[in-house]
Amino acid sequence: MSQLDQTLLIFFIVYVLAVIGISLYRTNQAQELADHVLAGRRVGTIATGLSASSSLERGWALFILPAIAFGSRSLVVGMALAILIGLWATWMVVAPRLHRFTIETQNSLTIPEYLERRFADRTGILRALGAALTLLFVLFYVSAGVTAGGILFNIAFDLSVAVGGLITLLVVLAYIFIGGYVVVARTDVFQSIVTLVGVAVLAVAVYVVTDNAAEGIADSFVDDFGSGRERVGVFLFSLFLIATVQGAFGAQRLLQRFMAAKSESIMASSRRISTVWILLIFGCSVLLGLFAENAMPDGGLRLAVSSGTAGERGILFFYWLAELIASPILGAIALTAVIAAIMSTVDSQMLIGASVATSDLPIVRRAAQRRRFVFVLGAYMRVWVGRLMLIVIGIAAWLLAQSQPNSIITFLTYAWLGTGGTFGPVVLLSLYWRRFNAYGAMAALVAGGLITLVCAAMDVTFMVFGAITLSVLPIAVIATLATKAPSAEVEALFDRCVAKPETE
Repeated sequence: MSQLDQTLLIFFIVYVLAVIGISLYRTNQAQELADHVLAGRRVGTIATGLSASSSLERGWALFILPAIAFGSRSLVVGMALAILIGLWATWMVVAPRLHRFTIETQNSLTIPEYLERRFADRTGILRALGAALTLLFVLFYVSAGVTAGGILFNIAFDLSVAVGGLITLLVVLAYIFIGGYVVVARTDVFQSIVTLVGVAVLAVAVYVVTDNAAEGIADSFVDDFGSGRERVGVFLFSLFLIATVQGAFGAQRLLQRFMAAKSESIMASSRRISTVWILLIFGCSVLLGLFAENAMPDGGLRLAVSSGTAGERGILFFYWLAELIASPILGAIALTAVIAAIMSTVDSQMLIGASVATSDLPIVRRAAQRRRFVFVLGAYMRVWVGRLMLIVIGIAAWLLAQSQPNSIITFLTYAWLGTGGTFGPVVLLSLYWRRFNAYGAMAALVAGGLITLVCAAMDVTFMVFGAITLSVLPIAVIATLATKAPSAEVEALFDRCVAKPETE
């Protein structure tokens, strides 16, 4: 084990102790399901803003974004800007109304529950369908995170990817199990700081140790589409970027942050914190990849000929840069940032999955509502059901990661574009279109789910898949206009939410 790896091990232990300490400090606040899922809607300005940015920065911003920037400048800058625009637009357009609407719909704790109550759907189909699709995308995200953690532990500590993934999962389970969303929000603040410090330190260190690190960057942006198919490539890339923006509107881990905020009055300040923070992290990640061009001129060849998937090569690329700066402490700080980003993504997704499984899956709901279970599955005991669901989802995700070990990029991309295409139009229309009804919402969910599954089975390219997901919005509109208008009860709810903004 190298000196860098030994230092990383120490930093990792300190990191784990820190997040567990935060969890233990906050454990007595998760006494009811609303506390476990949304922290009782008491999350403040800074925690809301940093938690939102943490939910989007993900591990890929550190171990994939720099590697893409190393080889494909137009693609990485376009993706980073699209996600940043999506984050800002979601804060502006969705956050205030979603917070208000979910409170008005009998304090809905999850998106599937909100959709059922927003449209007064008494069949249970909309809620069950939303829950099933949410769990599908959660498994994609968690499996990708578990695999990424396993690969990093494999590179640094020579553990098998399966064991490294299991360690990642167990650490996340430990602190979420203790405190639920209260802990996730607080640890997101800590993890956001660790992530920004880590990637900034590595970018600055690479720049310092490299002669003329920025030389040729402006000239290195090349046409990624090819002269013969330039127009088709640009058009398809543009649709892909629009779909990437749309991804933020359906990202339930981000929507959950809006729902958990203590009031609408903090949204503007939280938005500024979130946008600036993600801009700094993305900026440092892109610069890191650009500096690597001159820092390790043979790095592109090494990256191309190294075995493994794009995700594995991305993590290895980041590890090489940590080695390059020849400072075990700085390198360990940078690699700890990767761990924090991975775990921050995994914890958010697992909490969403457990919340949905507990509140929205028909089999669990029926059991909780039976008369003989009223006491056993009261408010506090439903928290324990949620904790049990965390374990179930964790095991399922780990098994999926073992069966699909080469799918980090595929899982992440399909999850982001798929959840955006599936839930984004439904959430947006439910907040702004009075005529929107349950049939339109169901049509959108079915279309988005089928598009994701079919494209994944056919191994459709990411750009084509992203472009196809844009069809869900018109499908929702057509299905709504082709069916009867919502009831007076549903329209009255919409009018009440729109006409009466929340006050402190």
